[in-house]
This record gives sequence, structure tokens and C-alpha cells, in this order.
Amino acid sequence: MMYDGLNHPMETGTFTVQTVDAVTGVVHEFGEDLYLEPEQRELGWPAVHLYSFRNAKDWSPARAKAWVADWLRWSLPPGCDCVAHWQRTLETFPLSDAVLESPDLFFDWSVNCHNHVNARLNTVEIKYFDSSHPQVPLARAREIWSRIAAAGQVAWFRPVNDTIKGGRRLVITVATGKAREWLRYTEGPMKAYAQAHGADFVALKNTTQGWWGLEKFRIHEFAKAYDQTLYLDADVILTQSATNLFELPKADVSIYDETDDIQSTGWLSNTWSKVEQCLGCLSYDERHKHYGGPGAYKRHGRSYNSGVVLCTKTGSSVWTPPKLPIPTEFHVAEQIVVGWNLMRFNPSIHPLSVTHNLQSWNRHFGLRLPSADIVHLSGLDKKTEAIKTTIELLDSIGNPVFQGCE
Repeated sequence: MMYDGLNHPMETGTFTVQTVDAVTGVVHEFGEDLYLEPEQRELGWPAVHLYSFRNAKDWSPARAKAWVADWLRWSLPPGCDCVAHWQRTLETFPLSDAVLESPDLFFDWSVNCHNHVNARLNTVEIKYFDSSHPQVPLARAREIWSRIAAAGQVAWFRPVNDTIKGGRRLVITVATGKAREWLRYTEGPMKAYAQAHGADFVALKNTTQGWWGLEKFRIHEFAKAYDQTLYLDADVILTQSATNLFELPKADVSIYDETDDIQSTGWLSNTWSKVEQCLGCLSYDERHKHYGGPGAYKRHGRSYNSGVVLCTKTGSSVWTPPKLPIPTEFHVAEQIVVGWNLMRFNPSIHPLSVTHNLQSWNRHFGLRLPSADIVHLSGLDKKTEAIKTTIELLDSIGNPVFQGCE
């Protein structure tokens, strides 16, 4: 039996409610795959729901009461009818001394208030808002917010029915949200590269998951249908120097192990730990027994960069979606799942060289740029501008973007 952060048994089954944002038209399922940007966790309902879990160990009724007063000041817009409606909610669910007595009771109060407000929103027409605000049972709410509090963020993978042609070779990229902007500059070279080497090209641009990192695991079904599949991140620039990766020495998976190039690996160990906690990690001895013995275990804790990955049908297991929720507070959480898959499925690996995945944080980036096959602008802010600038730089040093075979 699993228990949440407030010592309640974790409910089994699912609870999702589909909502549509009237402004953007984005469909979102509340529940299993709830994803919040970091700043959203400090605002509105997420902040009040998480307060119980964040402060359970040193709970203070007086501090909680003062926090709610502050929360209301920055959550309720001035001059809005929300203030009057909130007062009516408090008449039904008052913030009494009994409610403030424990984090458990405070959490129940926050959910009751949220459900009360949503019930009202579902009965009135409010411009710019959808009219399908979910009523979440207490037990389910505890599980959802407990997981988010424990892992920082969690997201589930939802199966997708993508249209898949199948065949000999495929070049595929994934770009959702702001990453679609990057493809304005990187998609052309990718298409040219695919055409030059007899491969189909697919760009997955539609949003299907609650967290962007899970979109990559849609590749699994494609990779099972092609003899060879080359995945490229949307922030990858193929240069005219790029060799034919499809002709690399045969292995189930060709991927770049960046671990030895990372100057500080403390964050890497922390991320592996967080992901394993969610996936239900095995002990050292169990890994040896179930995941191919010592050889496979050597891959544990490594950082295999998932921005450039070539695999065969046999190696498609590298893209096996996680069956349990993974934490998303780390931008490389999906990459750790790739490493996890390499360990547990134990495919044969051909190590890509740094020239096939030259990342912008590499200490020798400038020196290696003139001869780089693939430039990967990972971890940069203002990435669209960085891509444009890098393409101009590559052209000026005689290593322009890929336009076809010379």
C-alpha cells in the first residue's frame, strides 16, 4: 500500500476531467498528468494546495493563517467580483481554528473551497473561461498534490495514435510550444539531410502530453516501424559537414554519453535519484539480476544525451515511455528515462562522438564548431536568437547548415 505526504492511502484508478481554454483552444486533462510551470506552483490554487505538504513537518496554525491572508492579497484581483464570491465561500467553509489545527485538515479545507468555487463557475457564463471546472474528490486530490509536492512535478505519459508510415529510414524531430519557433531555422536542414540519405522526415508539432519532455516518447512507435530512426531535438543544427549517420557501425542504439564532459555531476545524481523514486527503482543486486548484469549496470547514473539518437527496430526500446509518473522539475528528466531504458533493456550501443552532438555548454565549443557535424544548442536562454546567431557564425567560418550532399 502506498501513502501520500499526509499519510493517507493512495487511491488506485484514474480521475481526469477535460477542459478547454477558451482563449488558446488548448485541451487539458486535469488529474493524472497535471503539469505546472515553476512559477505557477507559487500562485493561486496550486500554492494553497501545496502549502500543507510543504509545511507538514513544522506546522504552525498561526503561520498558516497569516499565509492565507497574504495568499488572498496576491491571488484575488482588486476590484473583481471574486472578493465577494470568496467571502460567500468562506461562509460555507470558514477558515476556523479547527481547520488550522493540522496540515491534513487545512488541505481538506483548500480542496473543499476549490470545489465550491468550481461548482459556481460551472453554473455561470464567464467570458474567456471554459465551463468545465472539475470537482475533485478529496482522496484523489490528496494523491495528485502529494505527488507534485514529493517530486516537485510529476507527469504521466498518455498513449498517442500518431499516423506512422513505416519503412527503411526516418529522421524525426519533436517541437511543441515555443520549440516550434526553433524549427523555422532547423527544420530545413533536417529535411535536406533526410532526403539526401533516403529517409522519411517527420516533425511532431502537436501537443499531446501534459509536459513537453514526454512528447519525445512518441518516437517509440515510429522507431518500431522503421529499420533505422534518427531523432534530432528541435534545437539541433545539421551542418554541411554532417556525415551519413545511418551508415555508422551497426548497433541497436547510437548515442552520445556526455557524462565525462560535465564539469559538475551532483545535479545528475540528484536527478537520477528523483526519477528512480518515481519509477520504483530496484536495489543494486536486483539491477544486476534483472537488467543484464554488471555490463548494464555500468550505464546507471550516466548522462546519455537524448538530443541526437539513432536506433534500429531492436533499439527502439530506448524510447519506451515511462509507465509511472516522472518528476519534471528537472529539464533532463526525460533524458534520465532514456538512460534508465538503456540500463534495463541493455541494447548494444555505439558511442557517438562529440562532433555528432556538439553542445553549446561544451568547454571546447568554439574550437570544435568549424568541424562539427551536428551543433546542439542545449540549455540556452533566448534560444531562437541563439540559433539564428549560430547559423550566421557557422556560415562565416565555412561550415554552413546542411543543404544536401556535396
